[in-house]
Amino acid sequence: MSAYDDVEEFWSAILSEDAALVLGAWSTLDAEERGDVEAHLSRMSDPSESYADVQQRSARFALETIRGAGA
Repeated sequence: MSAYDDVEEFWSAILSEDAALVLGAWSTLDAEERGDVEAHLSRMSDPSESYADVQQRSARFALETIRGAGA
């Protein structure tokens, strides 16, 4: 995550519901990090998990965005 000095900045971008920010943050990750982040977003978007609705929606948006971009 070298383009982001702060993990909070990275996750703020990933969960921003702004496709350009999501893809910009995604592009800073290597293959292993992408796998980890995608797995975490999948858990976050699972309605059986205890994340707030807004977090689940943001995670779904991020997944749809990165998968739509050919992640």
